[in-house]
Amino acid sequence: MRLRRLTPALAALALALALPGSAHAATGTFTAHFFAGGDDQTAELTDPADDTCHDLADDSGASGAISSAENATDATATLYDNDGCTGTTTVLAPGANAGDTGFRSVKFTTATT
Repeated sequence: MRLRRLTPALAALALALALPGSAHAATGTFTAHFFAGGDDQTAELTDPADDTCHDLADDSGASGAISSAENATDATATLYDNDGCTGTTTVLAPGANAGDTGFRSVKFTTATT
């Protein structure tokens, strides 16, 4: 009997988790360039989630500060000079490039219509 009461509740929870939310993602690729192990390295974020902080060392495999970036997404990328999307910012429009920024994290914002 107790299992029957839990079944509808668990089904509702599973359905809520399975339904898509209002989360959006940028379309395209954000490329970051950094220097590690004596070599120039490249890391990419493909179709990154909007309004989510992407710490480059965690999300893309980059280590240390990023020296330059290309924003080939349809979203505005806000670059931060600290992990956790804190600190000084640089805004990078869709399709734009940035050099010598020293940023460590990025957050994307896609315009809604």
